[in-house]
Amino acid sequence: MDDMPKPVLSLEFSTYASAFEELEKRFSNSKYTLLISRLDHRTLATYIGFDRMKVFWLTKRLGQLTILPDISDLENCIVDHLAESELIVFEGIDWLFEIYEEQDVYQFIARLQEVLQSPHQCIILYQPLTLTPIQYARIRRLAPSATTKKSSLEVVNTNKSTIEHSLPLNTDESETNLRMLTTLPKLGFCKDHVAKRILQWKRMGFDVSALQPALSMRSMDDAYELYLHTEEKIRRAIELLRELDSRSNDLSVKILQRSRYNLYQLENFEDVEKWLIQPTY
Repeated sequence: MDDMPKPVLSLEFSTYASAFEELEKRFSNSKYTLLISRLDHRTLATYIGFDRMKVFWLTKRLGQLTILPDISDLENCIVDHLAESELIVFEGIDWLFEIYEEQDVYQFIARLQEVLQSPHQCIILYQPLTLTPIQYARIRRLAPSATTKKSSLEVVNTNKSTIEHSLPLNTDESETNLRMLTTLPKLGFCKDHVAKRILQWKRMGFDVSALQPALSMRSMDDAYELYLHTEEKIRRAIELLRELDSRSNDLSVKILQRSRYNLYQLENFEDVEKWLIQPTY
């Protein structure tokens, strides 16, 4: 029984290009594939063709071929497409961890294990840097690796760059606090730097989905410009959040909640500034 193929597997990746390169053979061998990804259709088209594939964009935007990051909606979508899809690929488990209690996410994976039967198989795509060590370990237990290659978190490597950009086994709790991070230099800027910085900002609570395309850009100059634009927004948001905290006694609970939501979403800065007694900008 232990040799039986698992209905739900996981595949970790550092860049989207490497992820879809790894999945290419599985796409070819599958009669039909259901793909749910945080990448929009236009971006996905730079990596894969959509032949024999149904693709949903995991987003809060409502539209054709979009799906909300809602566990019930995701389960229903997968079940509804079992008749035609042998392979299901889901990328966005880190977003579910941000929205739901961890146990809810683990139960979601367990229910997929129950629903899927041969020849159906689901592969959960994820970047290790976006998960905590506990989440990573549980995912690996519930959904064993789809590849025989050892994880970057399982291999001891004394190379400085590998250590710098690997997820630490003991997460530094200070990373969850708001703090200004040093601007990354343009010299030597790479996708590993982007992935690490995305993780740091996500741990602070910011929605940095706008920076995700930098992980797949061919031009590192363009990626660096997008990084600088995102960093400018986050610096502004942090300063305003600190200003909100210092004046929390002067503002209503409703305004505080709305302001914090806007700032963590990196939007509507002008509205927040109007609500403050003395705008920062």
